Amino acid sequence: MTSRKNKRVKKLTREGIEDDNVQLTEGANISPHGASRGYSPTSNRDGSGTEDEDNSVSLTLILKELRGVGKEVKEFRTDAKVQLLEIKGELDKVNTRLNEVETRVAEHEDKLQNTDEILLEILTMQEKLQTKLTSLEAYSRRESLRIYGVPEGAESGAPSMAHFVEKLLRENLAIPPSTSLQIQRAHRVISSLPPDGSQPRSILVKFLSFTVKEEVLRLTWQKKGFMLNSSKINLDNDFPSEIMVMRKEYAEARKVLKEKNLRFRTLYPARLKVFFEEGAKTYNTVEEATADLVSRGLPVKVITPPATPRERLQRCPLWWGVGGRRPRQNRGVAGYKEKLQVYRREEN
Repeated sequence: MTSRKNKRVKKLTREGIEDDNVQLTEGANISPHGASRGYSPTSNRDGSGTEDEDNSVSLTLILKELRGVGKEVKEFRTDAKVQLLEIKGELDKVNTRLNEVETRVAEHEDKLQNTDEILLEILTMQEKLQTKLTSLEAYSRRESLRIYGVPEGAESGAPSMAHFVEKLLRENLAIPPSTSLQIQRAHRVISSLPPDGSQPRSILVKFLSFTVKEEVLRLTWQKKGFMLNSSKINLDNDFPSEIMVMRKEYAEARKVLKEKNLRFRTLYPARLKVFFEEGAKTYNTVEEATADLVSRGLPVKVITPPATPRERLQRCPLWWGVGGRRPRQNRGVAGYKEKLQVYRREEN
């Protein structure tokens, strides 16, 4: 039994020494009990040194394995260091790009805020200019009026539209021949011919005198219009399209007032004057008129004003508004750095 064991130990010892060039005495220098260096166990003839020889072989194999593991750890540390350096370089690049993005976003935010302020000033100026333009256009139409309800082709037998209008007004409004109407020109509204059964196009009439035009309107309103071949004829001022749109918004209110037998007048440019039992009241806007009529028990739908361009701009998420504007000192790179800080990895 002891002989077989000795043979196996000698074979393992021989292979380990040949592979690593380690002498058996190097392993013998380390004792399990901390023996001093240089101690070399000897075996006698009866096999008493077999246990020390086994320990030397085991230590040799352990040293071999440790050297291999140490080499692998060293290679792993080298590779890890290289990879960490690459990651650090990439993080530095990302941080640099992130700082550039923060700076650009802050610059664009400042530009956008300035753009909003400039756009708001332009809108304010545009509203003023539009009001002036509408007023000037209305002034240029002071001598003009419109005739509604004249059937299409009714003027076909007259020499001109001006002659037809003059004859129509004199016959139905009892204007004496001595009164000169001074009609400069007259024509249908420029648009396509309406289909049969539709509302005919209105007739635009231009007078040379504002007073004559006002007198014609006064006579027409006194008679509450007149008839022409079973067609109801009405006259009104020739207002710009912007004013006509505002005046048409009172259509439902005027209809309800007529049903309730309440007198009213539509004033320039788009106001409504209603004569109640307790007195007359003038409404400057259709929103004000409908709200008050509803409060008086009249079945009128309350009209809400549409959003103006300025209101739409102020409702934009990028608009901070007067009084709610974010302070300029809190804007910029610092603010975006705080928001984007959660995405940044700390450097070791």
